[in-house]
Amino acid sequence: MRSFEVEKEQMKKGASINTGTELSDNKNVYTEKPKERVSASDYIPKFTLPNISIDAISNELCGELNSLKALVAESERDLESTERALENSEQNISKYEQQVAELSQGFEFYQETKCFINDYSKLLSLKIDSIEQVENEIYALFQKRCDDVRNLRRSVQQKLSIQVGVIKGQHDSRYHQPSDIPRTCPDSDEEVEQEFVEKYNSIVDRSESVMTDVRDEYSEITFVKQQFEKWKLQQSESYKNAYITQCLPLVFSPLLRLEMLGWNPIQPSCPNFEEYSWFLCLMTYGYREGQDPSTDDPDTNLIPIIVNKVLLPKVTKLVECCWDPFSSQQTKRLTELLVLLFEDYVPKKKKSAEKDKLIQAIQHQIEQLIIHEAFLPFTAERSSNPESKIEQFLSFQYMKCIKILKNILLWEGVLSSDIVFKLSVDSLLNRHLVAFLQTSQNYMDNVEKIDMIIKTFPVSWFEKSDKLLPQLVSFATYLASLVQIIERRQAQCTTDSDRKLHKTAIRKVMSMLLRINAMDLVRKAATSGL
Repeated sequence: MRSFEVEKEQMKKGASINTGTELSDNKNVYTEKPKERVSASDYIPKFTLPNISIDAISNELCGELNSLKALVAESERDLESTERALENSEQNISKYEQQVAELSQGFEFYQETKCFINDYSKLLSLKIDSIEQVENEIYALFQKRCDDVRNLRRSVQQKLSIQVGVIKGQHDSRYHQPSDIPRTCPDSDEEVEQEFVEKYNSIVDRSESVMTDVRDEYSEITFVKQQFEKWKLQQSESYKNAYITQCLPLVFSPLLRLEMLGWNPIQPSCPNFEEYSWFLCLMTYGYREGQDPSTDDPDTNLIPIIVNKVLLPKVTKLVECCWDPFSSQQTKRLTELLVLLFEDYVPKKKKSAEKDKLIQAIQHQIEQLIIHEAFLPFTAERSSNPESKIEQFLSFQYMKCIKILKNILLWEGVLSSDIVFKLSVDSLLNRHLVAFLQTSQNYMDNVEKIDMIIKTFPVSWFEKSDKLLPQLVSFATYLASLVQIIERRQAQCTTDSDRKLHKTAIRKVMSMLLRINAMDLVRKAATSGL
């Protein structure tokens, strides 16, 4: 029973703990608190539902849909871009596969061109000495021929001067007689010409053998041209970057010089350089068949550049070694050639060193002619008899100077006016002809001699202005003084025929003054005559 009560007591204690009862330590009494009722709703979480409508749900779903559409569009664009990249890659692959053959051909072309240029350069280095040798030989032959003619002419002048007593061991220092007069002269012009022709043909034959051991592709301008044209037309960019245009004159120069070895335009029956095969060949360099040449193509100036760098130096050498400025025919042919070169091929606005050298060579040759052959000894003892040896000799020399003057004036319009005036008027007319006329006592004969001088003057001198040229003042002054001398002689005439002859001479001199635009001197002479 006791144990039952204990158990009951323990159960109460346990129940008091579970139900929130309080146990008092001072009293063995349990006090129970009133129990609270718990409902099922107390276990449901409490929250506030949002205010959700159909439109809000629809808008949210549309936003989600648009976002998905944008994502799909972006994916489609990426797909298209990828497909295009794939297509481009496939095209590039096909393109590069095709270019493999082209690049291979280009590589083979460059290798071929490199080998050709190397071989051609070596060839020229081996052959250039031979080319220069035959050139020098033919120049020396031309020089000897010209010297023989010149020395023969000067020898005759020297002998005549001694025979008439003009030269007696000493003479006026203004005149320089040649000191290298040959002791023996050629027996005849025919023998000299025959000897020249034989040596000339021998040199030409040897020049033709210079390239006999060379294949045509290296020795013919046509084949060399084709090689560089092929480069230009197939690989234009590398052709331009290699500055081939600037190198072409050096490329063609040796072959051109060899072809034109015997070209001498100063001599008769010489073909024009435009008729040579190199000219006809290079005229069409770089042109595509059926197309007009481009004005921007620098190769269109190939011929002018070759003329300036190759042809002008050759002409300069010919002027130095074989041009006789005393020959009217040679001078005429030379002036015609230079008119063609200067007007059509040598640029006028650009400075040309080769052109300047050529002009200097021409001027030097004319100066040497005046120094050695314009021999008018005005200090010699004159004779009143025009048939005397001394007068015949002086008349011959005067006519010789007139011919030199004519030849110099052929250069009018080719050389500059300053050079022409210096050579014709200053060096020859005033220094020799006028000085000679002033010492002559045969005034009536001087009128005819003066008329010869004025007839040589170019008309262009007096068309540009109606005033007397400053260079002709000295000459015109002498004419005015001659009028006064003839008037004084006229006053001393005893017969009507003599007076009429002198009057005619005065009118002729006055007419000459008018022709050279010396109006002031004409008025002065007319006033003094009155």
